[in-house]
Amino acid sequence: MHTIPRQSQDWNLHDEFFQFTRGCFVIDEKEQLSKRHVRFNMDELAQEAAKAVDAKYCIKVEKCADGMFNKAYIFTHDNDKQVIGKVPNPNAGIPHYTTASEVATLDFMRNVLKTPAPKVYSWNSRKR
Repeated sequence: MHTIPRQSQDWNLHDEFFQFTRGCFVIDEKEQLSKRHVRFNMDELAQEAAKAVDAKYCIKVEKCADGMFNKAYIFTHDNDKQVIGKVPNPNAGIPHYTTASEVATLDFMRNVLKTPAPKVYSWNSRKR
């Protein structure tokens, strides 16, 4: 897990947030890495995470171990609340559908099946 404390005001300056960092590939490494590299506005994601839990700002962002199809981050806020943010990699499929499907599945699990599942506080599947 990569942890970046709040002193760096611009979360976008940390390239490891956007790159695949879990390992390497034996075949076509450059191509495989490009399929798992996604650039987005981390500052905006941190602001949205803070809004979702009524926090003023994010004090720490931790990158979880990379998955093959998404990136996950733990956001810690000034009110001590934590949330997880996820961003699909380019190889995951069409971002809108993969995100909407995951949100709908979690909602179905929680509210219909009454199965313990993470609560979705906020989501957006469109680039801004």
